[in-house]
Amino acid sequence: MSSQCTTRSTSSVGKGVMRVVVLGLGSIGMRHARNLRSLGVLELVGMDPDAERRARFASEMGGATVENLEAAIAVRPDLAIVASPNVFHVPQALACARAGVALLIEKPLGTDRSDVATLEAEVAARDLF
Repeated sequence: MSSQCTTRSTSSVGKGVMRVVVLGLGSIGMRHARNLRSLGVLELVGMDPDAERRARFASEMGGATVENLEAAIAVRPDLAIVASPNVFHVPQALACARAGVALLIEKPLGTDRSDVATLEAEVAARDLF
């Protein structure tokens, strides 16, 4: 049995390597990245506006890095892990959902109930559950 994760997402054709983007490379984002590596995820991309955090991710994880959300979505991930500061959770998750990317969002889901309701509706409309 291979330890390599395969994808079931619509963003990849057939079976292949799962591509995961980690949004936010602070301590929680790095913990997610290390866990993904230990699970066999080979295509790991880190996104953070901070150059030092991106350099640490690239060195420790051996993954590619990008500076902003648009570039992160452009790599066509199967999954986005939202581990950025709380205020960015809903806006980043909405952008990913609109691009058809599955989500794992750190708590809290959002800071405003109406924003969370908007995100929930978007995820449901795109069948990303």
